[in-house]
Amino acid sequence: MDIPARSLISPELLGPDDRLGRFSGDFHLSGGINQLSLTNLDGQTSETDVWALGVHGSVKNVLKFEDLDLAIDVEVPSGADLLEALSLERVETGQARFEIGLVSQGTDWNANAKVGVADSVLQIAADLDDATSDPVLRGTIESDLIKIDQIRTIVQAVAQLRKLGGSEPSEEDANKEASDTGPLRDVTLKPIGRSILLSGMDMDVDIDLRHIEGAKGISSLQSELTLNENEFKAGPLKFEYGGAHFDVSGQMDLSDEAHLLTLTGKAGGWQLDDILHSLNFKKGASGTIYADFSVTGETDSPKHFANTMSGSATVSMRDGSIETQLLDLAGLGVLPWVFTKEKQKVAPIVCLRAPISISNGNISTKRTTMETDHVQVVVFGDVNVAGKALDLNLQPRKIGEPLSKSPWPVTLRGPLSEPKIKVKDGPKRLKRSDGADKMPAKRKLCVPDILQLQ
Repeated sequence: MDIPARSLISPELLGPDDRLGRFSGDFHLSGGINQLSLTNLDGQTSETDVWALGVHGSVKNVLKFEDLDLAIDVEVPSGADLLEALSLERVETGQARFEIGLVSQGTDWNANAKVGVADSVLQIAADLDDATSDPVLRGTIESDLIKIDQIRTIVQAVAQLRKLGGSEPSEEDANKEASDTGPLRDVTLKPIGRSILLSGMDMDVDIDLRHIEGAKGISSLQSELTLNENEFKAGPLKFEYGGAHFDVSGQMDLSDEAHLLTLTGKAGGWQLDDILHSLNFKKGASGTIYADFSVTGETDSPKHFANTMSGSATVSMRDGSIETQLLDLAGLGVLPWVFTKEKQKVAPIVCLRAPISISNGNISTKRTTMETDHVQVVVFGDVNVAGKALDLNLQPRKIGEPLSKSPWPVTLRGPLSEPKIKVKDGPKRLKRSDGADKMPAKRKLCVPDILQLQ
């Protein structure tokens, strides 16, 4: 056996400048139509310095893929050089190594994998007993060191590798992609994921990432995945880093034909400017974000989950600010005085609190409140996730004067990508039905003042 190594990965990209070299080796086939055996498999790459691939092992019954012992090793001195050799964009991942072992004897299967990129290493082990109608899977996912900065480069490199084997999109496909973009496009849990969940398998996988290192400190992460014929559970997944934290759990009732997934959790201490920076968003906004949520939805795909979910959530922020240029981009520059007394480059946001309810992908709020140092803005309305449309009303009033007329309230209506923003005359002075008209001696931040009247 002696073939171009590129044909193992992306044969349509074969060309005269092939830096992946060749893959060659030996193997022995024996047996007949009832049982064909593969032994003495020994293959490796040559004539290349961008990677080294080795495949070794045997398969006693090739036709049924039974009783096997296979090992695959891949060494990559430079991830950027390998991507370039595949005609992809360079991503500086550093060196990488992948080791995969698969052994089976009868109905017992054992698999292990070790993935290393630069200093980060992840080890995966699994044992499957398929002797009965209800197979049993036990596994572990472990690591002694994961560097957060290296995770970002790994994600970027994987995004490049996903381009392999793709073809130029047609005009129709391009138009479809333009209207349906993002990480949830073309992602589905069917049929493989659904088949695993409904297989009757008994599964227990422990996750133990003992040392997660980043610029803001060191943390760890532990969790568990369990599955039986009635229920799938994930978590609790707990993580703390740099003063921020999250705690998330998932549960799916498999005895119900709807197979709804419920996610519950809370998070806090996350810095808005760090999030925007990681998304390569250059305009500035800051603040400390907190959230808690409990949502349920269907599981055909992540996008379908978002379009069908129901539940509730509360998102809040404190000690924030926003560049006035960002307000202009959002169309809210028409009311600069709401955010700051004078025209400044940065407008303060004392707090933001958004309690929302969700029904079949439709998000509604009646009490979302944002405060600057002198104005409270109350927001109410709806966001239709599936329809990609919104209908929101913003009413600003001076802090402590909730019954006064709202000067120039704002409405945002239309598609999410380009809503129409309209400023109109304010409504008449408000009244509480119970006659309350005095603010308490100590008002609460980011609670509508009209609800605090006594």
